[in-house]
Amino acid sequence: MNEAWANVLHRQLDSFGRDLIVRKHLYLAGRRGVAIKTWTETRERCPFFTGWVKGLLYTQFYAAYYSNLQIDEHSQADIQHLIYLERADVLVSEDRKFMRQAFLDLYQREGKQYWTLDDLESAAATVGQVTRANSEL
Repeated sequence: MNEAWANVLHRQLDSFGRDLIVRKHLYLAGRRGVAIKTWTETRERCPFFTGWVKGLLYTQFYAAYYSNLQIDEHSQADIQHLIYLERADVLVSEDRKFMRQAFLDLYQREGKQYWTLDDLESAAATVGQVTRANSEL
């Protein structure tokens, strides 16, 4: 994980998430405090909301930290795809720009893997070889 990103995440995740709950979830009018307290104390129970908060925060971080790189016009869609990694171990993509860097900064530390199509093909061939070898036993 990028050290600068780790610092931003540590310092700003709670306040950024609280702000999103207050601004985006107006139907919680009388219960915003409960929603904020629940989320900040038990984030693991809200993995997709937490992923969304991290993704939005990361998009802003990327624009500032990698200021010499252009933000991909599909960055928000990329973040949405990355949020689904909560339930996956591998992402297969040929994207070598925003999505790849976002993946490295957001998920690589968690042991998740970013594969190209060549990596997928190689893994599939290996699985096929192992399966054939096991069936011959």
